[in-house]
Amino acid sequence: MYAQFYDSTRKRKIKRIIDFDFLKESYNNGLLKNANIFARFLGIYNYNNNNDNNFKETEFKNNSDKFLDLGMTFHQWDNIILFLKYGSIKDEYLEKLMNATNILGGIPSFDKYYKERTQLIKKLENVLENYSPLKPEDDIKKKYQWSVIKPQQSIDEFIKLSELDYSFASKIIVRNCEYLVYRRLRY
Repeated sequence: MYAQFYDSTRKRKIKRIIDFDFLKESYNNGLLKNANIFARFLGIYNYNNNNDNNFKETEFKNNSDKFLDLGMTFHQWDNIILFLKYGSIKDEYLEKLMNATNILGGIPSFDKYYKERTQLIKKLENVLENYSPLKPEDDIKKKYQWSVIKPQQSIDEFIKLSELDYSFASKIIVRNCEYLVYRRLRY
């Protein structure tokens, strides 16, 4: 069984095979659980609360443009299937997948995942806003240039670093030797 989707890159229709057995299983026991509008759209909703799910294969087969009529791209469909199979999606696709699932009536498990991921992303962004690594190995964004010197070095070395806009970041001890760590923003 297949359905047609829009290929926005090539500006044409494209067919994708639809694994209804997987979707029915996901609706009954997996991440599509309680996605009733989506299940009705696919024809897999359990109207009578029995095991056959009243799947209307011929009805879907006669209307393979259902997704196309909604403006659904094959990329959106592929991401929905990836989420349903693996329970996660790359953060860069979160917004597009939220839009796609909303077009199909929503998927409660994705709504929950989306909320948790966006909260985590916001927390990480807040941490990165206050980004202030104290050692070169902590500079995961490679935002700084680093200089490490021994305190016993001449005053000229300290003056030179100061003139180059380096500022003191931390003190480290390596093999019982003390070093001073200086940093400056990369230009």
